Amino acid sequence: MDAINSLSIETVAGRAGFNLVTPGNHSVSFDFIEAPDNAYVGNTSSAVVFYAAEEIRATCFMMDAKVSITFSKSSSVPQLFTVSIKNVVLPEVQAVQQMLFSCGNEAVMIEAFDALLTTNSNNELLVLMQGTDGRIEMSLAGVGAAFKAANVSMLALGDKYVVSASARIPEFSIGVFDAFDGEDFSRPRPVRLGVPVISTVPGYIPTPDEDDTIPQAERDLLKYGTGTESRTMYFRVISNVPLASSMRDELRLQIALPDGNDMVKEPVDVELEYLERIVVNPNGNPELATGRDIFKAQYDFHREDTVNYVDGFAYLSVYLPMTIQRHLPLKMQVEGTGSGFGSTAPVEGHSTFSGLSVGAAEMMSAGEDAQVQSLAEVKTKRRSTRKKKSDND
Repeated sequence: MDAINSLSIETVAGRAGFNLVTPGNHSVSFDFIEAPDNAYVGNTSSAVVFYAAEEIRATCFMMDAKVSITFSKSSSVPQLFTVSIKNVVLPEVQAVQQMLFSCGNEAVMIEAFDALLTTNSNNELLVLMQGTDGRIEMSLAGVGAAFKAANVSMLALGDKYVVSASARIPEFSIGVFDAFDGEDFSRPRPVRLGVPVISTVPGYIPTPDEDDTIPQAERDLLKYGTGTESRTMYFRVISNVPLASSMRDELRLQIALPDGNDMVKEPVDVELEYLERIVVNPNGNPELATGRDIFKAQYDFHREDTVNYVDGFAYLSVYLPMTIQRHLPLKMQVEGTGSGFGSTAPVEGHSTFSGLSVGAAEMMSAGEDAQVQSLAEVKTKRRSTRKKKSDND
């Protein structure tokens, strides 16, 4: 590949970062905010090795007219780190694998593999590694026309969660409890053969120290093994990756109750209330750290009456509206500077410049909308509440 049409990098000994240089001699600074004090490992004129964050080793090098950055870490837990980018204006994107930014009259494409890209208002790029290895490649966009930053923008695919076709989707774990005091879950439901047991009979046996905290009516139910007409159960749902605030509002817990014929009814949607985020590997900045989001739901279960309510297996799952993105959506205006255009004014539509088809003004994603059930599907067993049963009933 002709070096005149290639990207290159400038490295400096001791620096955990580099400068990206375009053929037009536009220099873009890349610095890694969470890099530790001893992040720098070594460099040559065309490569640099450093730590982008604690335990995330980065290698930046040039290959085939592209600049590549490989990342590796020992843990498979998703982890987020931040890159400060100067001398350009980044577009607003969220959880994508491709993005485009303008460098004067040139455009650079960033593509992530096994990672997701998000930008913030500080002109920073947030990279979420989804496994032990990831890669970012940067290359010239390859359009023979002059770009302006205001003329290129990423198109959001609604407010839904966007993942690539090969990315790992969020998963959830679900816990079932008898009590929630506004802050903490308590009295977890018993588990039989790996399946939570849901019943209007209390499922929690207090220790002597805890006995005073249990109401007398509840202690009587425990003593005689009987249940009430209904009982509220509380569900603690934990995601394995941090979720955007717009995404959290759309989550639903779905409860499919038994119908008495070894099958289940249509699921009931229960709203999930966001509680907090548990920080994992904070890297000195809890706001940007990888974490797990915790949600709460509650539902009233009833005593079996053989008509409206029966015993059997119920299924719990988390509903997550999602878009599987297969192509990068762009909206652009192209400013012609040659005979392919009748004037130099920005135009929209299908135009040809130097034999290159630019295409329609809006190249929409061919993403597929999918209503995806969480991979964490929990099967629960409802037990008769008329009489406390033994383990072999």
